[in-house]
Amino acid sequence: MILEREANESAIVQQCWISNGRGIAKKSGFLSDPLLVELLGASPFPGTLNILSPVPLAFDPQKALVLNGGKARFWPVTLEGTHCLAYRWRNCPLHVIEIVSAIKIRDMLGAERQEVSVKFSDVIPVSKLRRSAWRFFWEGHEKDYYGNDEYLRSVKRWRLLYKLANQPNIEYRK
Repeated sequence: MILEREANESAIVQQCWISNGRGIAKKSGFLSDPLLVELLGASPFPGTLNILSPVPLAFDPQKALVLNGGKARFWPVTLEGTHCLAYRWRNCPLHVIEIVSAIKIRDMLGAERQEVSVKFSDVIPVSKLRRSAWRFFWEGHEKDYYGNDEYLRSVKRWRLLYKLANQPNIEYRK
C-alpha cells in the first residue's frame, strides 16, 4: 500500500520490510566508488540495508547513476528522514531494494525494527504486463528472494518472464 504520493509525481512514500541479505553488495567493490562518496557526502557504510516493498516499484532507468560497467544502478531515496541511495542491479526484482548510506542504518533504527518508511524518487509506473509477471513470481513470496534459495533458483528458470518481473533497464555496452 502506498502511504502518500508526493507533489513530484515520480516520488512516493512506502512502508517496507527490513530483510537479511546475502552479503553480496559488501563484496562487490562498488561501495568504494568516489561518486558514491560525493553523492552521500561521506564514504558509504560497508554494506547495505535490504528492504522489501509489498508492491512492485520500478525506478526510471534513465535517471539512474550507473556504476560498475552498468551492473550497479542508484537512485536518491530518503529513509526515515536520512538521505540514502537505492541500489539495484540488472534483473533485480521490483520489490527488492538495497539501501546505501553513509551510516549504519540498522544502528539508527534499532535492532528490533522490522519496517521503515521510505520516500522513493524517480519511480515510474509499472506496466500491466510487468505487474502480472511480478505477481506470478513474487506475490506472497516477497521474502523468498533473500530467504529461499530453492525458490529463487526455480523462479530464474523462467528467463523471459522473470526479466519482466524485474527492474527495467537501459542496456549499457562496455
